[in-house]
Amino acid sequence: MANILQDTIFRDIILYYVGSTSALQRVIACTVVEEYANLALAQPSSNPSAQNGNIIPCEFNKHTSEALLAMISREAPSVYQEIAPNLRRLCSECSNLLNSFVSDGLCTQAQIPQIPTTVDTSGQRSDTFTVAVAEHVSGPVFNDLKKGLTKIKKKEFETYEARRSTIVSFIASCNSSKERHDVRSMAACASALVALQAVPVKVGNVVKNLMNGVKVNAISSYIYAKTYIF
Repeated sequence: MANILQDTIFRDIILYYVGSTSALQRVIACTVVEEYANLALAQPSSNPSAQNGNIIPCEFNKHTSEALLAMISREAPSVYQEIAPNLRRLCSECSNLLNSFVSDGLCTQAQIPQIPTTVDTSGQRSDTFTVAVAEHVSGPVFNDLKKGLTKIKKKEFETYEARRSTIVSFIASCNSSKERHDVRSMAACASALVALQAVPVKVGNVVKNLMNGVKVNAISSYIYAKTYIF
């Protein structure tokens, strides 16, 4: 009866959040699965999901393991919900930079490339603003526009260089944030797989993500200690 309740009530909830584009939701879902497996092993007499130190392959465990294996074997989401606000700010900075070339009379509207203005966190669209678009604007596009300018002095162009530097800083921040979310969500997934005793035959992916998680947590703890203790 308990296994039936797990499969019918909790399975869809867990599977939904494991596939979420929110890094926090992914981590929480994986942590819940890990705690569930650990509790099942710690109290086998009162939990039908574990027996003799092993996780029993019931429907709930089977479906959850399959979802986690799929998560750890595929590419991480291109955009997380947590990063979307920064991406929208980055999009605004890029648009303002390009529009300023026109409003300041340095070039015509026809010379300015059109860039997407929508940020998509579902991962279903390809015609949206991404970090790659920002990198293109602050790199090749900016340099091409700069080369075509003949009526502006070097000192006057410092304003545009400053705006470009702001964009580059935002890009670095977005990339760093995404990398942290990637590592933490994948490490949580690997931990859940280990707890469920569902590690694949080729363990490389699981081991790599566990080690990356340990490394990131160690660095975060060191930074916290250095900042607030020493």
